[in-house]
Amino acid sequence: MPTSSKRQLPPQQRIRQLEKQLLAEKLKTEFIQDVIYHIDKECGSDLGKKYTEHVSKIGKAKED
Repeated sequence: MPTSSKRQLPPQQRIRQLEKQLLAEKLKTEFIQDVIYHIDKECGSDLGKKYTEHVSKIGKAKED
């Protein structure tokens, strides 16, 4: 949710907004990890390893 440069939130409100966004992202990540765990367990796949490698490559690309 981008804020316009004309109307910026006060620091306390911005912090609360960012904390909510962080919590939402943590919940999404936890959900994805749980789904991958159960897929691996039920299907005997190695999706978790592939997902971890994919995320690692994305992180490296952003650092460059």
